[in-house]
Amino acid sequence: MLAGGRFEKGRFAGSRLTARPANSQWIAYQANGYTPDLLGDFALNTFKGAGNAAVGFADLFAFERASEATFTDATGVLRVAAAGVPRVDHVRDNGEWVAKGLLVESEARTNLFSWSSAFDQAIWFKTRAGVAANEVLAPDGTVSGCRFTTTATNYDGSVRQNANYSAGDVLTFSVFAKAGDRGFVFLRERTTGVPKDSYFDLVNGVPGGVNSIHNASMEDAGNGWYRCAITVTATQNGDTAFEIYNSEEDLNTSSTAAGYTYIWGAQLELGTAPSSYIPTMGSAVTRAAEKLSVPSGGLPFSSMPSAVSLTIKGEVCHAEGNGDGAVSLLRWRADADNQLRQDILTLSPDTGRFEVTQTSGGEIVSVSSVAGIFGPGRPSFGVASRHGAQLNGAHQGSVLIADGSAPPLADLAGAPIELGTAFMGHISQFGLWAADIGDVGLIQASAI
Repeated sequence: MLAGGRFEKGRFAGSRLTARPANSQWIAYQANGYTPDLLGDFALNTFKGAGNAAVGFADLFAFERASEATFTDATGVLRVAAAGVPRVDHVRDNGEWVAKGLLVESEARTNLFSWSSAFDQAIWFKTRAGVAANEVLAPDGTVSGCRFTTTATNYDGSVRQNANYSAGDVLTFSVFAKAGDRGFVFLRERTTGVPKDSYFDLVNGVPGGVNSIHNASMEDAGNGWYRCAITVTATQNGDTAFEIYNSEEDLNTSSTAAGYTYIWGAQLELGTAPSSYIPTMGSAVTRAAEKLSVPSGGLPFSSMPSAVSLTIKGEVCHAEGNGDGAVSLLRWRADADNQLRQDILTLSPDTGRFEVTQTSGGEIVSVSSVAGIFGPGRPSFGVASRHGAQLNGAHQGSVLIADGSAPPLADLAGAPIELGTAFMGHISQFGLWAADIGDVGLIQASAI
């Protein structure tokens, strides 16, 4: 695994971008003619402080993570960021690596597999299969990919590792795989008591036959590699194997000739979708939770204005939400009775609803969209809100219904703005105006 670059003022791990100095750049971020008083464009590594000054990330934002963590750099190589270093992550789009913004994973995750990439280790049991280590260039830029060969001629072979789980656990099982002379892998689990398989087409880069109880995903990792994943809810306590097979074709467990694929980077975690890859060598490893905020000292004012407007954009990759069923995009709070909030609700019947809340002296006013504007998977979002005498919000360029009876703004000038406090995904942009930018501004600010 290759290490990422050192975090410097105005620079992220692995980023080749530096903040652009020209003041004319802020025109692109205006909404209804208002220039943001504070701006973080994490995808472009561009940050605006007071007086139209181009500044660095650390001048405006605070970031915490107590462990190493992985991300994909601009060249498509999976790298490791040191503890405390923010990650600008990239995804493959139409054959190019595109910066998605700051990867924020507010929930700690543990890879329960030991030896996540060393499938030649004894902890990985082999049945009708052989593994040759260090055979091909892996997603992390090292020659550590394993050649995984089915040796039988009447039934596909597997590598597997056991894990303990409890009834009700939501488990996600993933592996990076690449086609060899066979073009399919399938993942098998027994958390409901019987084997359940889902297939992945490594030639065309799409899922094949997916078991009805699985949520399956497949992400292009470049150079022919794909990260294949299934998510399942266990219906009983267990200590069983999670297995990787290869196959000649979709929905076929009985291939008639020996054949091989390449595998690397297996992960088993508690969660509703795969999080960033966590490498292990001999034991389970935990990636710590992350925190992103604008400290009160980074705000563009020392006393609270009569109105503020806020925008945040990004992509929800694998949202857990919190106890009240909300993916928290933004919290600006002195305490529970004095705060501003932006949330995407995740519990039925409100799933996919965007909600804006303003609380002052315990008086709560909320406005929200209809349900279902944000679907499952990895939805992109662009949202904005304005707070003051009138509360309003917008999503993807569509204004919500205003509430004219909002209480006056609480004094939050001494409080930090917390971003993504219950959130797993990418934040590409955040902006703050010390003004009411109006409905037109909300439409423009939330457009993606």
